[in-house]
Amino acid sequence: MSRTAVVGFLCVLLLFSSQSLLVTSNDANLALQEEQAVHTSSSTAMDLGIYLARSPVAQIETPVEGRHTCFVDDLGAAFCFGQNANGQLGDNSRTDRRTPVPVFGLSSNVSKITTGRFHTCALLDNGTVNCWGLQNNGRLGTGSVDTGEILTPTQTSSFGSGRYAVDISVGHSHTCVILDDGTVSCWGEGGSGRLGAGSFI
Repeated sequence: MSRTAVVGFLCVLLLFSSQSLLVTSNDANLALQEEQAVHTSSSTAMDLGIYLARSPVAQIETPVEGRHTCFVDDLGAAFCFGQNANGQLGDNSRTDRRTPVPVFGLSSNVSKITTGRFHTCALLDNGTVNCWGLQNNGRLGTGSVDTGEILTPTQTSSFGSGRYAVDISVGHSHTCVILDDGTVSCWGEGGSGRLGAGSFI
């Protein structure tokens, strides 16, 4: 079965039957090792079978302004690659990765992963959300607005008694979720009114 996805900064074609990934990018941070890539004038093809012998890709996302890519396989494990200066790959390091690495602690039960400029969040099967990377402006949802990074997935603050997330989307420096009751909760940098809270701060 084949599916396609077009996401922000990169154009991505997923061929589930062959576990292949076509990445179109001008970003050297996402270049793949020569022995593991087939190059054309405008794209790089990566055989995910090298990294995902156990399961094909189920979902993938790249930020509009970001320089890293993350995906979830059919067994719910999360992987990321690309720029990692702020820990946005979630592998407990700040080392850029030219090939996919597992996200620390998320080897199963991930239903969706979504990426911002310097942070990443994952929605789990139980409706909780984990975020990691640059945490200033409160974009990780932990209740902290400190500058600095969290290098591994960290669960966000509660959405309220009995509430859980059913969908998630990450912007440049903010994050929003749809909750099970149909309401929306957002956090992070609120410039231009992006949090929908009636404020431009």
